[in-house]
Parts: sequence; structure tokens; C-alpha cells
Amino acid sequence: MGFLRELLDRATSRLLVKAVPMSMAAVEAGTLAGLRALVETCPCCNHELSGHSYSLAAMAAFDPSRPRSAYDLLKAISRRDWSEAATYNEWEGGMDDALVFVIGCPAGCAAVLAVEDPYMLGAKDRIIQSEVLDAAETRKLVSALPDKWRLIP
Repeated sequence: MGFLRELLDRATSRLLVKAVPMSMAAVEAGTLAGLRALVETCPCCNHELSGHSYSLAAMAAFDPSRPRSAYDLLKAISRRDWSEAATYNEWEGGMDDALVFVIGCPAGCAAVLAVEDPYMLGAKDRIIQSEVLDAAETRKLVSALPDKWRLIP
């Protein structure tokens, strides 16, 4: 089961059992832990991730019957249509999802990672698409995601 799915399942069970929601800090910590499990070093500079920034830029379900599915999100990423990609913000607990992370490097570039977050119990997240962007393309991407960045401690 993917890390985001596990985190949201725990948050849901806490809401149902104890009526205590999981804090946003806990969700962000789980998201960062999942990203670190997938990527040990920055794809841009090959240094450890501390001091870099990251963003969970987009997410969508792998459901071809939806008007805006993960397939469409991946096409937007391939076209480098960052404004379009940033509008995808739907996660479906009952099916596989695509999560798009961006790692911002202090060197001025960024890495875009599309991750499959599987529904199947025991299945692990995996990177299905990745690309390192040059400084000019990174600036375009950052302008499409102005408030979604977190520092990696």
C-alpha cells in the first residue's frame, strides 16, 4: 500500500475512532518520509535532500472514465504544461493514484517525479516518470506552484 494511502487511512481511522484529526504537520511529515523512501539524493545535483525543497504538486486517480484522470495529468507533465498539471488535486482511496512531486534544488534546477501510489495492499509506490528541468523550465514550474513548497530538513 502506498505511503499516502497509509497516511490517509490512519488519519481516517483516527477521525472515526477518536474523533481527533491528524495534524497537517503529521501529514507533511508522512509525505516527506514517503518521498525520501523513493529518492535518496537529489536527481539534479546528486547530494542528499537536506536543504532542498519539495512540493506535492498534483495528484489524480488512474480512472480513464473520469474527465481528468492520472493519464491526463501525466500528459500535461510530458507537455510541461505546469499550470494545467497544478490544477489536478484529486486523490481516490479506492484505486491507484498518480502523485507528482517536485524537488527544488539549491543549484537552480528541479526534478519532477510522477509516482504511482497503488491501491493494492502491500504494493509499494514507484516512480513512473521523471525529468530533471533546467533553470529556465524550473522558473516556469515554480511560477505555477507559488505556495506549495516545503523545505526538506
